[in-house]
Amino acid sequence: MRIAVIGAGAMGSVYGGLLSERNEVWLIDSRSELVDRIRAEGLPYRGRGKQQALPPEGVSECGGAPGDGPCDPLREGLFL
Repeated sequence: MRIAVIGAGAMGSVYGGLLSERNEVWLIDSRSELVDRIRAEGLPYRGRGKQQALPPEGVSECGGAPGDGPCDPLREGLFL
């Protein structure tokens, strides 16, 4: 499933990171430095007996997300 999470702060990163284990997740945030860090490093995760970097994609505006329209991924899932 393709899911867009609006906001890559504390809660958006938690939900986006966990959902990215089995879904295509896009974190949309206006803070370019945060988006750049997510793209470069992923999201650090420690739990369930393992430590890893979770792989959601980060974009700084809806136009960077995949799909036919500028915010097409929002049709399939939205978490605020």
